[in-house]
Amino acid sequence: MNCPLGHPLNYHYKGQKLIVEKQLAHLLTQHRLLFAIATLCIVLLGAIGAQHLTFNNNYRALFKADNPQLLAYDKLNESYNESDSVIFLLAPKEKTIFSKQNLQLISDFINDAKLIPFAQGAQGITNFQRSVPSADDDFSTQYLVPDASLLSVADVQEIHQYVNHEPLILGRLVSAEGNVTSVYVTITLPDDRRAAIAAAAEYAQQLKARYLKQYPGLTIHISGGIPLAESFVEVAMHDAFQLFPIAVVLGLLVQTLLFRSISAVLVSMGVVLISIMFTLGIAGWLGYSLNQTSILAPMLVLTLALADTTHVISEYLNLRRQGHSDLEAMQASLTDNLQPIFLTSVTTAIGLLCMNFSDSPPFHDFANITALGVIAAFIFTLTLLPGFLIALPVKVSAADLTLTLWMVKLSKFSIRHRHLLFIGTSIFVVVTAYFIPHNKLNDDLIEYFDESLEIRQAADFSIEHFKGRQSITYSFETGEAYGINAPEFLTQVEQFTHWYQQQEEVVQVISYLGTLKKINQNMHQGNPQWYKIPESRELAGQYMFLYELSLQPGQDLNDQLDIDRSELKLTVVTGRLDNQDFIALEQRAHRWLKQNQPELNFVAGGQSVMFAHLGFQVISSMIKGSLTALALITVILVIGLRSFRYGLLSLIPNIFPAAVIYGLWGLLVGEINQAAAVTFSVSLGIVVDDTVHILSKYISARKKGQDVEQAIEYAFTTAGTAMIITSITLTSGLLVLSQSVFGINAIIGSMVAPIVVLALLVDFMFLPSILYYFDAWQKKPKGVKT
Repeated sequence: MNCPLGHPLNYHYKGQKLIVEKQLAHLLTQHRLLFAIATLCIVLLGAIGAQHLTFNNNYRALFKADNPQLLAYDKLNESYNESDSVIFLLAPKEKTIFSKQNLQLISDFINDAKLIPFAQGAQGITNFQRSVPSADDDFSTQYLVPDASLLSVADVQEIHQYVNHEPLILGRLVSAEGNVTSVYVTITLPDDRRAAIAAAAEYAQQLKARYLKQYPGLTIHISGGIPLAESFVEVAMHDAFQLFPIAVVLGLLVQTLLFRSISAVLVSMGVVLISIMFTLGIAGWLGYSLNQTSILAPMLVLTLALADTTHVISEYLNLRRQGHSDLEAMQASLTDNLQPIFLTSVTTAIGLLCMNFSDSPPFHDFANITALGVIAAFIFTLTLLPGFLIALPVKVSAADLTLTLWMVKLSKFSIRHRHLLFIGTSIFVVVTAYFIPHNKLNDDLIEYFDESLEIRQAADFSIEHFKGRQSITYSFETGEAYGINAPEFLTQVEQFTHWYQQQEEVVQVISYLGTLKKINQNMHQGNPQWYKIPESRELAGQYMFLYELSLQPGQDLNDQLDIDRSELKLTVVTGRLDNQDFIALEQRAHRWLKQNQPELNFVAGGQSVMFAHLGFQVISSMIKGSLTALALITVILVIGLRSFRYGLLSLIPNIFPAAVIYGLWGLLVGEINQAAAVTFSVSLGIVVDDTVHILSKYISARKKGQDVEQAIEYAFTTAGTAMIITSITLTSGLLVLSQSVFGINAIIGSMVAPIVVLALLVDFMFLPSILYYFDAWQKKPKGVKT
């Protein structure tokens, strides 16, 4: 096959830039052994740091330390001695918990659940603290089911009736249908959280397995903070040990089909895997902790790094096929690819690093580790690949996979139908981009997890049987010890409670007020008219004192009142709401408080509040990050391509694909999480690859005096095949990523993969028309000065 016009071996254009690239390529090939040895020594030193890598499975890592919702959550935990938890959902096969046998089962289960490592207690329906009136205007407390073995049929019926009228049980410890019950186990973790979480989670699974074996037909689901933390580990291990090998195999398959040389494939994959080892080692030296998102950095590095090696090796093999020696072919390939792979590596790294604008730290770690890997892969492609490839016996297939004839036909088609392609593409982009605002943000932590995971199944099971899904916790502060006993304060909180109970989104409002009013009622022979706030502060204080004295050992009010009784907690449970509706309810409540109870001091928060706000915070911060990435990448391309005009033109094929995918997502899905906020920044750096390669070849041809059509044909024939192969490699890797069982990772893969495909189509079908309109008037250019 004849060498295409302007191939680097011909060196028709003796510009300073090409001279520098030729000199560097000559240095890298002539001293390849020295570079390879030095690089391997550096890699070895760097890779040792991998032993310092740790894994952070705390969902708190999703938030910055100064996140206002996290600070409010910490304040609530501090005031009410909140702990981590394990929550069991039990559904007997008889479809009702109200039988002597099943109440005995629940009682036994609660007692066994108390033995979970680091458990501080377990609460369920049977050991619920029930206050009952007694003689002489007094009351007593006892377990709702003191001894299940002594229950009669009438006792069970009475318990059923009591539950149906007790808001602290119905909808919380027992489903409305009475067929599912929950058991809450509070866990206080030591400093070594990771080992403690693993021990508690393992015991909980063993307990579940034992009861499922003992009671055929029983259904048990496990949720709570401890299983959630373990689920982060589970998704990370799944993606790392199942998806990464698949990505490696796909990369090997694609490159085998392209190179038709085992040696070339092994060199390419070897350079990439060495880059990943070095990256993880440096991450360890820098003190990074892996998490459920950053654990996938190696897979993205693999996908991106293969693009560099593919460009260099494919051109090297093509030149060898034409009869050039290994040194000549390698030097020419490096000369021709140095600029484009440098620009693509830098722009990809910039796009990733701009994820540091995100308000969610895991994205920072993911971005920084991946960006480090991309740069490492670029450097190692230059320092390791030449030595490895020339040293090995590389079989050069006589078959030509450069698809030159197809690229010529495609370039002619793009020019011949440029008007139709320009108009059609423009209309398509505008129409699809119209639907971008249809995307609604819904950042539900549990929905990050795939339906195949137990934590998600438990959440879905809970939604099915318990109406409450999200919650807002308020802490009302009086500023004085035992200030919560003041009737005027309690009345204000009660008014707020009544307002919330009238909101259609609210399922339940839980607070100490219900307990206090029930005590007041019991102190008056159970008369319903006395189910109200005590008339004096002294009386409310006495009731509190008597109630706490009557509680069973290990029971207290510290989950409802702070330690000095100056703060009172109120929990609002809502149905399933998207983020916008949930935040709207929260803001509506705050406005009501400001207008009606301005003197009340409060803190509001909770996990649901944290994650609802986080999505909007990430969106807001990543708008800045994406604009910064866009600006920096444009500047880099202007400088790298040495043309202001072409640097600006590169924005079109870089932005259009993302606009289309975001629009189609809004039309077809309409719901995104915070992952979509960072996708643009990620994709922007990746899709630049094709644009850089085609523009660099096009500019090179124009500088050599070719007209627009000839330059486009040259760009297609010299860069087209590698663009197709690298796009296939990137897309296959991203599609593997889309199979992640963690929603953030899956959405990044699901959105970036089609963006890469569209970017390739735009570069082939739309960019030529843009270049033609801009450059056709320059028939015989003398350069590309603008």
